[in-house]
Amino acid sequence: MANGKQSGAMRGSSSSDGPSAADSGSSHSAEGVLAVAGSKVRQAHQTGGHDSVETFAGSGLSQAPQTPEDRIGQVLSGTYRIEEMIAVGGMGAVYRASHARLSQPFAVKFLDQVLAKDSEAYGRFRQEAEIAAAINHNNVLQVFDFDIDKFGSPYMVMELLQGRTLDVVLNEQGALNKREILAIFDPLCRALDACHAAGVVHRDLKPSNIMVCSQADGSVTVKLLDFGISKITHDGNDGMTRDNIVMGTPNYMSPEQASGQNSDLDARADIFAVGAILYESLCGRRAFDADGLPQLLHKIVYKEPASLSEEGVPDGVREVVEACLHKKPQDRLQRTALIIAELRGAYDAQEKTPRANSGGVSVTAVVAAALTSAVVAAGLGFGLGSKRAPAVATAASAVKVAASEKPRAPRSGKEARASNKSADGYAPQVIGTASARLVSKSGRLYRGDRSSLSYWSDRGADPVTKVLPSAATVTALQVHENGKLVAVGQGDGWVSVWGHELRSETWKRKFGADAVTGIALGKGFVALAQGSKVELANTTTGKAFKSFATVEPPRGMFFAPGLENVLFAYGSHHFMMFDTKRRQALDDLNMGGHVIRAGVDEDGQDDGAHLWVEFDQGQWLIRRTYRVTRPSREGPVQMSLTDTRWQARP
Repeated sequence: MANGKQSGAMRGSSSSDGPSAADSGSSHSAEGVLAVAGSKVRQAHQTGGHDSVETFAGSGLSQAPQTPEDRIGQVLSGTYRIEEMIAVGGMGAVYRASHARLSQPFAVKFLDQVLAKDSEAYGRFRQEAEIAAAINHNNVLQVFDFDIDKFGSPYMVMELLQGRTLDVVLNEQGALNKREILAIFDPLCRALDACHAAGVVHRDLKPSNIMVCSQADGSVTVKLLDFGISKITHDGNDGMTRDNIVMGTPNYMSPEQASGQNSDLDARADIFAVGAILYESLCGRRAFDADGLPQLLHKIVYKEPASLSEEGVPDGVREVVEACLHKKPQDRLQRTALIIAELRGAYDAQEKTPRANSGGVSVTAVVAAALTSAVVAAGLGFGLGSKRAPAVATAASAVKVAASEKPRAPRSGKEARASNKSADGYAPQVIGTASARLVSKSGRLYRGDRSSLSYWSDRGADPVTKVLPSAATVTALQVHENGKLVAVGQGDGWVSVWGHELRSETWKRKFGADAVTGIALGKGFVALAQGSKVELANTTTGKAFKSFATVEPPRGMFFAPGLENVLFAYGSHHFMMFDTKRRQALDDLNMGGHVIRAGVDEDGQDDGAHLWVEFDQGQWLIRRTYRVTRPSREGPVQMSLTDTRWQARP
């Protein structure tokens, strides 16, 4: 592809299931191939631009091509027949080719013959091919071969794509909607995460280097293109990386790139670029733009882009963009995998926010909500661990409930606070960022915010702050009932347990790569939710000793007073219970709606624990309260509905 925009003209079949690495007879691992790439480029520098020029039989050309069109009909290495030109640019041209024996379509990209004599241009061209071939990922453009034709022109053979580059998409339709944003940035972030894991920093991320390919079923496949100026971080002698030179496309480069600090660049430069591209995709205009290059670089280094709030972008989504666009690399999100995780979380949070309703609530909606509530309530009135009683409700009983019980405001029970506005009178400036997760306990405040954990003993005290195991966002924070331990879960799977004053760290451990979505501290163990499982780990050592599979990913967990051996967890639609002493799952309940949150009411525990669950159901926000008891330590848990309250969406 001559450049990103030109590549949008490519057409043909697209396959994300084809060969996944360069098919050149090499048995090197991805890391080995990347290491070899750097040495070959340096060798190319020393030999004047290319290793050798070979003569291939079978070409229909008798003399060197004078124009890009002259290559049509050429057969490369007796295998790839050039059929038509797709695009041409300053660096060379891209052609459609077919396999001489298999009739399989390919794209062939040539480096211009003049540039082929320049050692740096040739080195970057070859590096582009070798990096793309070494990164085995469905969302990175696949390169199958690299060689030099008999006229001394280097070329690479790539998969043939059908689609448009993202810049073309944005020019044609403007800002993207939620579905389009997730469909494009999810695979893009996954591709970049694979690149960074292999030690490759792209350094030239921009919409024209992101190909959006339409599939027959209506879905899209995203391909990351052009590794021509990428940096191999584990190749310390990269001769193509020099300081005091601006490398990349100015509108999307990071402040450190704009300042010419190329030798110290790492994956966080790409994260800044993703933020700039996401900004443009959300509002249809660039985050940084100016009439001249000096003015543009000044904006990138010193100025903030206009707030996306003015464009109607949800606050949570705006915060994700801002977390990518911090001027200092250490302040940004630290992995591209976290970008899409937080982006999905922000959109999910937006959907759970009550929506404005200009009209009244119909009688049909009242009856439907009451009917569903009656059915669910009937299904909850049984002893867990025993056979379920059938759920029975009639339309007549539903109407009676609707007529006699008017919607009321939900009761507010005590719960661990996770607000970013205030906590037990602490000033908002103490809480800091909107991404902070808070828990207050007996006047003490704990705050987890990205890479740090802070503690205030009272409102007038100075905070104690500790650095967490990773820079990932804090996704779960819990203080033990006795107030002596604090557990923290992060977006990349790290869990750490601390003394209540943060004087010491009991242990830290990485549980896979998925975000920890819930934490609860039991007697002698820590329960954590991650993906579609709940895991129990020893409080002292961090060693996992039991794992439960769940019907859906849990979003929160807690214990209830008087039921210390019963762990409660909730997902989007299910309420789940586990016996931590006997190490067995008790049951899960389908709540008949989208669960927003759940917790325990600490008031009035004489007749058992009181749990509450809040969820939305169409035009209603519903809060149910249950009395939960366990007559004997080994007997079933019994859960009975004591109160149901509806609130119409405002």
